[in-house]
Amino acid sequence: MTFSVSAGKTFALGERIALHFESQFANLFNLLNRDAPNVNVASNAFGAVTQSQLVEQAGPRTIQLHLRLRF
Repeated sequence: MTFSVSAGKTFALGERIALHFESQFANLFNLLNRDAPNVNVASNAFGAVTQSQLVEQAGPRTIQLHLRLRF
């Protein structure tokens, strides 16, 4: 299970200019997500979970910060 959060704020710097700040946190609490167990019946490690998931949302905590100037 992962918790992802995104928050942003736009600051008006004039009539036509704006500064937008946004932050994104994937796997906010940095929880370890186990991979599927070994399903090979002939293996000595049958049923054992030996790895963690490495996909984008299930890997370690990732933080991205964005700053955009709109004009």
